[in-house]
Formats: sequence, structure tokens, C-alpha cells
Amino acid sequence: MLTIKDIKVRAPNLKALEISWSVDSTFEDILEYDTYVLRAGAPYGPYEEVIGPLKDKYLYTDPVSLMDRSKVYYYRIKIVKEEDSEEFPSDTGIFLSATPDPYGMEMARIYNLQLYINTRKVVLYPRRRFGQRCVECWDKDTKRRIKSGCETCYDTSWVGGFHSPVILPVEIVETGVTAPKGSQLGSYQMKHGKGRLGNLHLITENDVIIEGENTRWKVVEGSVKNVQKHRALIRQEFDLVQIPHGDVEYRLPVPDDFFENMDPPNNLMVPMDINYGAGGVL
Repeated sequence: MLTIKDIKVRAPNLKALEISWSVDSTFEDILEYDTYVLRAGAPYGPYEEVIGPLKDKYLYTDPVSLMDRSKVYYYRIKIVKEEDSEEFPSDTGIFLSATPDPYGMEMARIYNLQLYINTRKVVLYPRRRFGQRCVECWDKDTKRRIKSGCETCYDTSWVGGFHSPVILPVEIVETGVTAPKGSQLGSYQMKHGKGRLGNLHLITENDVIIEGENTRWKVVEGSVKNVQKHRALIRQEFDLVQIPHGDVEYRLPVPDDFFENMDPPNNLMVPMDINYGAGGVL
């Protein structure tokens, strides 16, 4: 049976709560499990299903209002395989530990709106860091990858390599080019850049970003910096390095609807408020 861990609740705005979780490393087929998100108004329940069954998903945005500070929402994650099921945690539920700062939330909303108007949308592939190990390139004894260019895990050692792609506005600015380097495909120049993102999705190192021209970037390790006000996340800043053509990340598919929604709409038609409360899963 899979073990759920790292259940977290955060508030990207005052109209929703984001619940995320992960699983212990396993060689089981994760697609054999169904996942459900449960919610209650008290630590010990009763708990009701708010979404499910989910397959290989680890994030859900629950459209609940946080304007009434007397209400507290508690969450559990339930996994089901055939006739067996288990809830995590088994005693009480996970809840938002700190009330979000309203001024910080408003600053984040305005920044997200600015990105929506002034930048283009990109495809973000969040890198996997847990789940089902790749049997094609991961050695159980040495606990290391034994081959590169793996199309099963995209050289991450986790089956699938990346979570479901997200389309969202990201500001990207090129900052320089390094000297030509040699590779199996010949010499190439490595481009570097800076990226900025709001608080609607948490970005992590080694995530892959795809622009409309199929330019692909990787988030540099140790470069993600969070700008906060009273612990409320406003925006994220990070360094980028361009992925060389021919690397396995260029085999990641682009969602069919990306090019239909790539460019920002006419400024005169942009609503003054974006509905961030819509539910969704990742």
C-alpha cells in the first residue's frame, strides 16, 4: 500500500486553499491507486469527499472562501486500491496553520494581474521528486541512474519525469550567453535568463519552461527566491538556463491548447479581477 506524506495546505489567495501531498518511493504501479481529497469543518470530522478519484495527481485547489476567519477547513488524503483503503493522517486533519495577510494577498493579486496583462503564457512542467521509480534507468542496489536519455523518466529517475503541465504567465528576460561548448550535436551557446512568477503555482528547481517558439528553459538549482509580506507569498524569482536542442527534455509534448492561449488578450478586455477560486488538480 502506498504511503501518503508531506500533506500541506496553503492559501494562494482569499478565495481558495491549495492542498498538496507526495508519496513514498515505490516500484508499484501508481496508476493502480485512486486518490480522494476529504474535507471537514472539525479536526475529527465527519469528512466528506470533495474530489476524486484522482490518478497520479498530487495537488488540488479547493474553491473555499477565507473571508470568514472563524471557519477552519481540515483535510485528509485517502488512497484506494481495489478493496483496500487508508486515510492520511489517520487521526486529525491538516489545516492552514496561519491566516494569510490580506495586504500581502492583495499585492499578490495585483502582481498576478500585471503578469496576465504584460507577459506571454508559457508551459510549465513541474519536475517529479517522488512516486514510482523508473525500472529502465534506476538501479535498486546502487540507488543511482545507470543510463541517460531515458524517455520513460526524462532522466529524473521517476516514471513520467514531470507532473501534468501548467499554462500560466511567466516573465522571462535573457541575461547573457556563455561561450560555445562541445556536445554530441556539435558546439552550442548556453543562454541564461531570469524568470518571475506570481504565487498561483510554486516553482521548484529543475522545472522545465517552454515558450511559444519552443525555446526550453530549466530552473537553476538553488536560485528560487520568494518575495513575501508577512509570510504571504507575492512573487517568485529564479534563474534559468536554456536546454540544448537534442536533450531529452525536448521530447516533452506541448499541450494542444497552448498556442490558442499563448498571447495575452487585448488590455481593454482584461477583467479587473481574475477568478482565482476555480478548483483544479495537478
